[in-house]
Amino acid sequence: MELDFDIQVAHRINEIGQTNWDQLHQGRPFSSYRWNSFGETVLKGNLPVYMMVMRCYEPVATATFWLTPDEPIPVLSNPTRSVMQAALRRWPLLICRAPLAKTSGLLLPDNPQTAASTLKLITHAARDFARQNSISFVLYDYLEPHALTPAQFTSLAVPEPGTCLHLNFNSFGTYIEQLGKSAKKDYRRHFNHAEKLGIQVQAHRSVTDLEEAMRLIRNVYDHHKTPHDPHTRSILENAHQVDAIWLTAKIGDRLVGCGLLVGDNGTYSLAVLGMDYEVEYVYFQLVYSAIRVAIEAGAKNLRGGSGAYEFKGRLGFQLETNNNIAVAATNGVLRQVMQRLIAS
Repeated sequence: MELDFDIQVAHRINEIGQTNWDQLHQGRPFSSYRWNSFGETVLKGNLPVYMMVMRCYEPVATATFWLTPDEPIPVLSNPTRSVMQAALRRWPLLICRAPLAKTSGLLLPDNPQTAASTLKLITHAARDFARQNSISFVLYDYLEPHALTPAQFTSLAVPEPGTCLHLNFNSFGTYIEQLGKSAKKDYRRHFNHAEKLGIQVQAHRSVTDLEEAMRLIRNVYDHHKTPHDPHTRSILENAHQVDAIWLTAKIGDRLVGCGLLVGDNGTYSLAVLGMDYEVEYVYFQLVYSAIRVAIEAGAKNLRGGSGAYEFKGRLGFQLETNNNIAVAATNGVLRQVMQRLIAS
């Protein structure tokens, strides 16, 4: 343990206190005191483990871990996935990440030597907690390629990175005008087809049509053959706790698409998407509307998630580079299991 530092460990963000927490996280999206409070409300059954490193009573580094028994595992075959998820319910994961945002939960000082010392202290505390709570793996995810990682952790990149659009436009019209010729042509074509079909997209300050929206959201998980997020309903029911904009696409009274934009510290993310795949052009209209309302809300960035890379690329979205993880098993048997999974 580094003698210069003290570490505070808490299981509720209010035990840390808003002043110290937001002092370090000012301007950093999806990491504010308010956002973590939202995460605690939504992620029932997942225990938060907040760590704040102090030097001379001043905060210098933080890590947000989650004790997670229900982590979706999309990359494995169905039988293997079922076995792994059953095992993780018994021996859960301890994951360092910001809640509900696909960003890292680790904030280190800029000074390399101080960063290394604080990461060592945080990892030591995390591994102690893991040993005391029958945890299978300690994992840092959503790391940048050259991020500092703990000793004896295995690092690897995961497929399908997210996307992000940097917004420096004073209006949606200005944004459309700066697009390339083919993207502007696509926009006009998509808009005209949607208009002929009678698709109308509206933005709301609260979630509407909850049950029908859940049906469309399940459509998206099934369409992409990915595990359903068990917290989706809770995200929608508690979205009012953060900056949130609810998008609905309707033909008359029929809901044919929906999306939830959530924001923190100037960045919005298209966090939840629902689709009626019998109707064309809904997806395009939801993405255009997400860009429009994010610009109107004064956002600096819009995160668009993974997939549809060609379409998003024409709209100016760039690939994120935080698709890296560092993981360590808590014992030798699990380490062998992990190595076999990585090799396969």
